[in-house]
Amino acid sequence: MNSYLKEKFLFSLLILSQLLTPALTKAQYWIPDWEMGGDMESESFGWSHCNAGDVNGDGYDDLFVGAVSHSEPLATEEEEGKLYLYYGGPDGLSLTPAWTYQPNVMTSVTGFDTGAGDLNGDGYSDLVAGCIQWTGTIAEQGRVLLFYGSDSGPSVLPDWEFQGTQVQELMGSSTALDGDINGDGYNDLFISAKMHDNPETNEGKVWGFYGSDSGPVGPVWSYESNQDDAIGGFPVSYAGDVDKDGYDDIIIGINAYDFDEVNDGLAVVFYGSVGGLSTTPDWQASSGQKKSNFGHWADGAGDVNGDGYDDVVVTALNMESEEAEVNEGYAFCYLGGDTGLAAEPSWVTQGGQAEANYGYCAAGAGDVNKDGFADVIVGAKYYENGEFKEGSGYLYFGSPDGLETDYCWMEEGNQDSAYYGRHVDGGGDFDNDGYMDFIASAYQKSFGLIENGKVEVYYGKPRESDWHFSNDSVCINDTNPVPVIDGMNGGNFTASPGLVFVNPVTGEVNLAASGVGIFEITYTFPGEFCAASVTHTLSIGAASDAAFTYASTSYINSPLDPDPESVLGAGASYGLFSATPAGLTFISTSTGQIDLSASAAGTYWVYNTVTTDCIAIDSFQVTIIQYVGITGEGMLPAIINLYPNPASDLVIAEIQNYHPGEVIEIQIIDNTGRVIKTEEIICLLGSEKKEIPIRNIEAGIYVVSFISEGRVLNKQIIIMNK
Repeated sequence: MNSYLKEKFLFSLLILSQLLTPALTKAQYWIPDWEMGGDMESESFGWSHCNAGDVNGDGYDDLFVGAVSHSEPLATEEEEGKLYLYYGGPDGLSLTPAWTYQPNVMTSVTGFDTGAGDLNGDGYSDLVAGCIQWTGTIAEQGRVLLFYGSDSGPSVLPDWEFQGTQVQELMGSSTALDGDINGDGYNDLFISAKMHDNPETNEGKVWGFYGSDSGPVGPVWSYESNQDDAIGGFPVSYAGDVDKDGYDDIIIGINAYDFDEVNDGLAVVFYGSVGGLSTTPDWQASSGQKKSNFGHWADGAGDVNGDGYDDVVVTALNMESEEAEVNEGYAFCYLGGDTGLAAEPSWVTQGGQAEANYGYCAAGAGDVNKDGFADVIVGAKYYENGEFKEGSGYLYFGSPDGLETDYCWMEEGNQDSAYYGRHVDGGGDFDNDGYMDFIASAYQKSFGLIENGKVEVYYGKPRESDWHFSNDSVCINDTNPVPVIDGMNGGNFTASPGLVFVNPVTGEVNLAASGVGIFEITYTFPGEFCAASVTHTLSIGAASDAAFTYASTSYINSPLDPDPESVLGAGASYGLFSATPAGLTFISTSTGQIDLSASAAGTYWVYNTVTTDCIAIDSFQVTIIQYVGITGEGMLPAIINLYPNPASDLVIAEIQNYHPGEVIEIQIIDNTGRVIKTEEIICLLGSEKKEIPIRNIEAGIYVVSFISEGRVLNKQIIIMNK
């Protein structure tokens, strides 16, 4: 970077970071949903931690924690370190560890870094941990341990290990296992030794191993910084898929690298491919500020702006904007795109306090508030606000424009030398509610025991001002809609001109007073950390009317009867007619006229659906009765009249042109085919009449069958009894 570009870049960072400096005066909304302390004094519980994925296959993510100073017993195994695994569940994380591991080797510092992913493709997440000061045959060579997950949890002893080969190499300085760089379906393992020499002293080195069903393959790739005292590979992390090519990418921090200035630091990214990683970085960035230690932490941020490309977060823990705020620390977000990561950061924020080391750690938090945008968490290990070096952590929500300018969660150590924010992480869903959860720790905080360390987990949830309507499109004649507040009650609703509230506190909308239109409604919650307002749109449409009836509730599917037409109510409109269940046929679905002869017998609900500004639906029940007439050659030769029709109390059957002495049976049949009344006529005279009482028969449409010697003639009658 030439001097002009460097000055321009630093000036831009100064202006942008002043806009994004955390405000430290707002009230708090979040409290820990799960908290745990170490099981012995001075254990450094929470030095490292991560979302472990689903280690036992129960559908819930689990939590992996390292306690680097665990000493049991102190005399012979001082600082051996200890690993803890806590299972997730419907109520969140368990309060007791499901699995622990101790190496029983003094000063191993087990758990210096922790990671997880499914390396062997068996569906269970596996655990990886660094033991940076482990001594085998070489002093402080370090080693990395891998434990395979299963339905019964991790194995008791490591399933695989990789040891350093140099004195004080510190193998296991960083680990990464939560991605697949070559797209073969197995997660791949990356590990580092930040003090590796070859030949440059303390240049650092990163190794890559492919995953497979039989375990790690390789190393198949490595990277060295090629500069004395650069401390490369602390950290190494997955960047996500920054160019959306289907392969995960790797980001490496080299925080003591001399790029433009002494110890300005460097971060490099290697893009994944079917053939793995290239030997030279595909992307790199530096701060351009002397001793800023850019790249002290680097991690995948997730997709913070929802454009489909993953993004990264990088920190410079000793960067400063002015002399009075020496070593305040900065964090940067670089957006992904078609060609990879952008050259310039889209978001920069600073600690705003001298020696705070804001950005000591940073991580993608996942989508904590489930708004479709990934969020980022940043720690400031040495922040002070009443307590010496208590530390703090900050959560920033993503948005269509990228990370927001202000944090939405902030917590402090609230204890001298607690070092809250030395490690932060996220991206797990421990209770499987769809909201990602995030983690922060204070590894030297006294929580039940002296300096045992504490880990806090915050379960994801909506932001304070989140709200929604159950239906954001209503009709003016509907029930007044009331917003559902997803965040916190106690705020106030406002709206664009024309919309009238019944109550601006509850947000109930007076539809009749508001009238037809599209309105913006905003809920503002005072005193929260970040953006205090969320706006949604409500559409109020003009009323529709679909009311209709038919002249009768029952019809016979006779080809001789007229097909019934619908009758609209006053002010109603024709829409689209339909019926359930299947079997009823319309002559026209626009008018609702029924085709009786084509319809099957049965009872149907007929619907008129009118769609204008609003949707209106009305229904009417119709029963179709099976016509039971027979062919002409078998029909009764008599001439039969049935009157009055419609009738009530009494109906008369008049029969002419019959055979003398013929007996005719008369049956009245309901719409189920049941014979409900039977009469008989003996034909002796030239014309016979039969009065049939019907006063006890319910109103409806019936079939009257005249039967003689196997011959049948059917008539339809409407009975009007009340």
